Amino acid sequence: INDTYNSNCECVGEISNSNGCATNADGMVDVEFGIFTDNWPQENTLIIYDSGGNQLTNAVTPATQNAYNSWNCGFCGTNGDQLTLMVTDSYGDGIVNGAYFLARCYAENGQEVTLIPQTTWATGNPKTPGTPISTSVDFTIP
Repeated sequence: INDTYNSNCECVGEISNSNGCATNADGMVDVEFGIFTDNWPQENTLIIYDSGGNQLTNAVTPATQNAYNSWNCGFCGTNGDQLTLMVTDSYGDGIVNGAYFLARCYAENGQEVTLIPQTTWATGNPKTPGTPISTSVDFTIP
């Protein structure tokens, strides 16, 4: 932090060993939410809630199958805030075939900070195909 260039054109400043997430110009943390989809990305939605249960984001649906799809939320919270990621599958079998979801941010030193590790979520064949199911994961922005 406080980087400048010295007379030898070397970047100098203070080293940050923070395990917390860096803040953007608005004082908020840029949180990345992502999902590596299965063959049916259109079945999935992700929504972010604050600790009071207020919905912070509209439901987002991945566009690309068998690929990593991500969204950045630069207004979801600050360090110390607790959030919830809710993942819904409209077919009712979760995300299958090696798919996962996650959340992360980056510290001031550029290091990735894991907020939700890669999490798989599969129910197998649903008892009632077409019946939506959801899972929620709470996490705190460090």
